[in-house]
Amino acid sequence: MSAVEVRALPGRGRGLVTTRQVEAGEAVLVEEPLLLTVSQEAQDNACAHCLCWLEFCTGAVRCQVCHQAAFCSPQCQQQAAAKPWVHADATCRAYAQLPLLLPGDAEGQASLRFLIQAAGLKHSSGAANSSSAASSCSVGGHEQLSGYAALMALVGEPSPAVAAQAAVLQPALCQALGDASCSVLSVQEAASLLAKEAANSFGLLAPLGQQGSTGGAAGAGDAGVRVLRGGALYPTCALLNHECLPNVARFDALDAAVDGRWPAQWPGQPAAHGSSSSSAGHASSTAVVMRALHALPPGSEVTLSYFPLHWELRERQAQAQQVYGFTCGCPRCQLEASPEWQQQADDEDDGSGWETDDGAEDSESAPGDAADAAGSSSDHDMEESEHQQQLQLQQLRADIQAAAVTAAAAAAAASGKPLQPPEPLDASYLSLFMLKYVCPRQGCFGTMAALRGSEVCECSVCGALRSEAEFLAGLEQQG
Repeated sequence: MSAVEVRALPGRGRGLVTTRQVEAGEAVLVEEPLLLTVSQEAQDNACAHCLCWLEFCTGAVRCQVCHQAAFCSPQCQQQAAAKPWVHADATCRAYAQLPLLLPGDAEGQASLRFLIQAAGLKHSSGAANSSSAASSCSVGGHEQLSGYAALMALVGEPSPAVAAQAAVLQPALCQALGDASCSVLSVQEAASLLAKEAANSFGLLAPLGQQGSTGGAAGAGDAGVRVLRGGALYPTCALLNHECLPNVARFDALDAAVDGRWPAQWPGQPAAHGSSSSSAGHASSTAVVMRALHALPPGSEVTLSYFPLHWELRERQAQAQQVYGFTCGCPRCQLEASPEWQQQADDEDDGSGWETDDGAEDSESAPGDAADAAGSSSDHDMEESEHQQQLQLQQLRADIQAAAVTAAAAAAAASGKPLQPPEPLDASYLSLFMLKYVCPRQGCFGTMAALRGSEVCECSVCGALRSEAEFLAGLEQQG
């Protein structure tokens, strides 16, 4: 029985809801990519089919036709060639035109590469409606489209800027594919695809510890930097709505097929790690697994944070507006936008300071009249800046409250119940949530998710393990 089903959620669009009790650490959703695109920066260092870092692969090969793709092995190249949306002959010839059609435009080439793949998927879906590329699947009894139909069913409306970009890229696409009639994709269709890709694509980055040492922009010599290898579209996972305190974490496994370092309890993975061979029901290294942070009762909406958990309110709100076009009104955002929370944060900032070994505050100041002059000359600017920040904060609070009220009103209207104010989040619960589910490893900021049937949590980024006893001991030390 599937753990989730698709439902229309008042004020939130479509979403995924649990159909039964979900255990802590259970893989709520496992999905292979519909489309996977290697990034322009990583195309010389990552496999165009599985995104494996070529440094780890002894049999890596490069395409001698387009010179725009490399593969971890001849087998991976053969699999890519069998898929029109990855690296079939027509797709390969189109890739060869990328640097000629858009010289020096890395961003434009990346978008054109995606449109080439989308055109290949459309051709494949139209050519064989009964094939796996155009078939449908079921999630919790709800019929899910796949292939090109699934791609076009994703949310995302083109902005004027995206429409203008499509008007430039569509003729280039037709030229790359040798489509003199420009019938493969219309300008409007290209704009829609670009918007859907921007709104739904998952960036694929290798977990810390699965990085190569190759230098340059696509390299990963700094062990603390996660290199973006590409993007992928997962139509069902794209239905997961955002929450700043989510109940699932996303796990990736790039390079695991080569080095054998699969995340713990990866679906279908044999107990003895180290084997790169797949088995029935085994998720590939480009799949994503959404693992429950804690137990979820039936009827719970499954939510994922679109941003790292440690991001502050302003960062999260700016990203939500600029990238996804919404204002988050979740309980965490409401709490952190409250005057009480802001006052507490200001008090901590004012009173904490940095102390030297002898206990005195470590601050830099100019002596005598020079310090006074410097202070007086900047007083007006500082006051004006603080005033603007206060206005921005007030507007942010109003936006968050409005979003929360709108969602609550929609839910109440759908249920026929009177509108109730959103239940406030307790500050101590938020602090405990962050301590428990943000990886304690310095500089990591991954999400800790339980392992099913265990008191151990695993980090989604660095793979670190921590037992419940270790977590409680850490709390006692901080207390």
